[in-house]
Amino acid sequence: MSMMTWSDGRIPAFGAWDSMLTPHAEIRMQQRGVEKEALGCLLQYGRRQHGPGGCELHFLDDAALDAIARHEPHRLLLRMTEARNLYAVVNSDGYVITTGYRYRRMLRDISLSSMRPGRSRRPRVRRRRPVWYQFN
Repeated sequence: MSMMTWSDGRIPAFGAWDSMLTPHAEIRMQQRGVEKEALGCLLQYGRRQHGPGGCELHFLDDAALDAIARHEPHRLLLRMTEARNLYAVVNSDGYVITTGYRYRRMLRDISLSSMRPGRSRRPRVRRRRPVWYQFN
């Protein structure tokens, strides 16, 4: 990914990535009440997960909140705890495509191989035919 990063691999926080928002992302941020400071913190500390079409999903988990607690002011930690459900979709060029608040759990494995028949995470239950239906 060619996203702008510091020498230690972190994404620049507040303001340096402002020009990396698509017009769609700016509209969605305004509609959904996402603050730029919160988005910068999400991009810097949030967990990254590969998404469909070469995009990356950024979202907060416990490790991200712990890192925010160690490196950022307490008021920002409180704000990010309230915005725990915030997510961002970033394309392969490093531009933020959209942001929002999730209302469902993020999928951990969204690869197509996990969608194939017989690859479910749930244990497979074999159904037995009723006794009166079985042939001898």
